[in-house]
Amino acid sequence: MPSDAAVAAADSLASHRLNLQTATSDALPQTSTSLSDRLAAAKPVAWGQADLHQFAWADQPVKGTWLLLDLWGGFAGLCIACLTLGMHFFALSAECDAEARACAAQAMPNIVHIDAVEKLQVRDLRAFIRRRSTRGILHHHPLGHDFQGGTSKM
Repeated sequence: MPSDAAVAAADSLASHRLNLQTATSDALPQTSTSLSDRLAAAKPVAWGQADLHQFAWADQPVKGTWLLLDLWGGFAGLCIACLTLGMHFFALSAECDAEARACAAQAMPNIVHIDAVEKLQVRDLRAFIRRRSTRGILHHHPLGHDFQGGTSKM
């Protein structure tokens, strides 16, 4: 027979999953607008919850505005890291896990989300590049994922 603590933990986990499922449908707007248009209209990424601690890792902060492509983004840990460094950036996150996308969207609502890396193509970036003056484009390539495997059309 499970202990009271185990039952409470299971109830808490079930409640958390329900909240994430609700957040998945609420936090990620269902829109027919193209990825290119959504990215061109995006706002800079900001932390949507309380204060986020920032660290001064370098003598000079990272300057300029950046476009961050967070491929296989999970809950957008790379975006959190860039925010803590004080970077000013726009972000596109590709993640297939709906709960992870919902978590990232709730914490940082200005990230543009897609549910598969395969949906990102260079042409989707053109309108953003024409509209914004950026210093560069950064992308995340986590270990274990291979651009040569046919999943990226970049």
